[in-house]
Parts: sequence; structure tokens; C-alpha cells
Amino acid sequence: MKNIFLLSFTFIVFLFTACSKDDSPTPAAPGVYVVGYENLDDQYHRQAKFWKDGVVSNLASPADYATANDVFVNGQDVYVAGYTVSASPVQPAIWKNGKSTKLSVTNAGIGGSAAHIFVANNDVYAIGFIFDANYGQHATLWKNGEVSLMLEQTNIYFEGLVVSGSDVYIGGTEYVNSQGVATIWKNGVASRIGPVDGTTYTGIHDITIAGADLYAVGVRTQGGSGSEAVVWKNGVVTGVLATGAQQLDLNEIYVSGTDVYVAGFVDDGKHGSGVVWKNGVATELTDNATHSSANSIFVVGDDVYVGGFISLYYSENGSARTYRSAKVWKNGVLTNLTNSTYDSEALGIFVVK
Repeated sequence: MKNIFLLSFTFIVFLFTACSKDDSPTPAAPGVYVVGYENLDDQYHRQAKFWKDGVVSNLASPADYATANDVFVNGQDVYVAGYTVSASPVQPAIWKNGKSTKLSVTNAGIGGSAAHIFVANNDVYAIGFIFDANYGQHATLWKNGEVSLMLEQTNIYFEGLVVSGSDVYIGGTEYVNSQGVATIWKNGVASRIGPVDGTTYTGIHDITIAGADLYAVGVRTQGGSGSEAVVWKNGVVTGVLATGAQQLDLNEIYVSGTDVYVAGFVDDGKHGSGVVWKNGVATELTDNATHSSANSIFVVGDDVYVGGFISLYYSENGSARTYRSAKVWKNGVLTNLTNSTYDSEALGIFVVK
């Protein structure tokens, strides 16, 4: 799942006209748009970063803490979702063409974070969470900066967002009797696609639409077995991407034509690597000696773009440490986004041709 501050988060076959990430009008500036963060020091002082074709810009003041989690390009405009911290607690924010706007947190809310963003029909949608006064996290949908849906429960997590026509779909996880259940919300109405049997955990990490089909990717654990990475199509499991891993992160799903791509991370206990699956076939981004993660993915024609990080080592005054370094891969070829020796990650990517 994508990185959110303080949170490492009977099905109906849908018949509709699709509007997905790659349906946006072509903007005036083609290129590769990437967002994420870069630390200013070793004390988790994060700065929200925006890269256009590798050229970096800051989205917030260096005095503030901020992270950019997702990016969406629509026409001439570039939208970014994330959070800022000028005074505790964190505040959910959207940047439009570099200008920040804080999102509503309602009268009972005190802060939060925006994780994903989608623009359709001139409306800007975002999902994330709002803190209540006791720092409970409430899954939230914003439309044009105002709260459109905020769930009362604190055991529900929104992870994926897509808009088709007048319908808004959110994928995530609802906890029932302490067991995660993969759930889709259509216009605020929940449909559970995972079983509620007390022994099976399921959770959705991202969703997308292609034609008349709704795809979801996430994790399933049955009984005492290890975690499985699974893909759902219209509520039915259609593929198992990985099994038995000690850690699985399924960060983003992208459908191009008949091909289904998933970006994520797999750790078998010996090695953790960013992975891209195409139609269920896995390709690791790095070799066995390098730790990495695939946080986001975008496909244009035959080109596959991935945003993420690799772990590097730095020695200073005789002391060695490990840090994450933001990277982009195009068809498996790596490009550095930063030369800093402090933590950084590419969390969202959008490509315009």
C-alpha cells in the first residue's frame, strides 16, 4: 500500500463506461510526473517532492514536514495529494500546480492525510483519513476539498479510488470481529468481496477500472497459511501473484488493454525486492543483493514506468547506515531522482505522452 503518515491501511458486476487514469486529456507538457518525499535530516523531517522528467521541486516550505502520496494530471493541471505539518497534527492537503490547499477535516476532526487522488468531470476526489480528538483514524472521501464521506468506525481503511461517470468507487479493508474483509464502496455503499468466516483475512490495496470491469489487488491469508497476493475482477479472485512470503505489499494495479500490471514488494525472509507482475508473471526490479520496492506504476503503450526506492548504504564518521533512495524505472532501466543520503521515496507516478 502507499505510504501514509502514521499508518504503514454479494458483489455486483458493474456495467458502465470507464474513466481511468489514462483517460485524462493530454496536458500541454508531456512527461513523467513523480511525487514523494525526501528527508532533510535523519530525524524524519520530510519534504514533499515533485519531479517532472527528473527535475525536482519542493511542494512545501522546508520548515514544514510534508509528504506527497499521489499525483494525477488532468488537462493543463497537475494535482497532488498528501499532507503537511506546520503545527501538530498533520493536515490533509492537495496541491494544484504547486499551490497547496488544506482539505476540510469537519468540526470533529483535528487533522489527517490524503493518500490517493482522482480527477473526473472537473471534480477533484481524494481519499485518506481524518483524526478525531483521540487520534482515531476515520476513512474519508473528499470532493473538491470538502468531506463527502467520513466513516464513523475507526477500523476501516480506504486504499484505492476510481471514478466512472457519476459513480465513485473506493477499495479498502473493513475489520469485522478483528478480521480484515476486502470491501468495495460504490457511492458510499459497501460490498464485501472477502469472506466473513473468522479465519480468512482479506484486504484491498488498490483498484482500477478497465471497460466494464473493476479490478482490485490485495492480500489474502487463509487460516494459518502465509499471505497471498491476489487479484479480483468484479469481486472474484482471478489470480494469485505470490504465496508464502513473510511480507507482501501490493501498492498499485494498472490495466492496459488485456494486460494486468501490479507493482509491489515481496520479502521471502532472505531478500526484499520491488516486483512488477504482468498477467501474473513476476519480474524483480533489483538483484538479490539490493533491497527495493515498487510503490507505483503507469503504463503507456509498451512502456512500463515504476516509481519506488532502493536501499543504499552510507558511511559517515566510521558509522554505517541504510537509507532509501527514490528511483524510477522505465522498462526495468533505473533513473535516480536524488543524490541525497537521507531517506526518499517515489510514491506516485503519472505519465503523459
